[in-house]
Amino acid sequence: MAKYLALQKHVSVFFKKKKSISVSVSIAENFRDWLAQKLEPVTVRQRIVLINACWEWVQKKKLVLENPWEEIKVSVGAKQRPQPFTLAEISAIVHKFRSEPELNHYADYVGLAE
Repeated sequence: MAKYLALQKHVSVFFKKKKSISVSVSIAENFRDWLAQKLEPVTVRQRIVLINACWEWVQKKKLVLENPWEEIKVSVGAKQRPQPFTLAEISAIVHKFRSEPELNHYADYVGLAE
């Protein structure tokens, strides 16, 4: 629900009193670009998916003829794989666990990586 509320705020600001029937693909693209200035790409994609779902529902209810949102794409960069710790980092982590009294009871579990 929080995502829909956040989307509603953006829709209200961008579209003001514009009727849904007047939203074209180019206006939808402008909205996407406007959102991209404010939000991360993954969040923009989520918002476009939500608004597309709303339009699909409205289309099924025969309140609009077309869904301009189904053509709107948002590219999100590939997820980077996490980088493993270096040997120096592993050694520093294990040393910290062994040297701190409140952590040393975990040292044998952490030290398994050595």
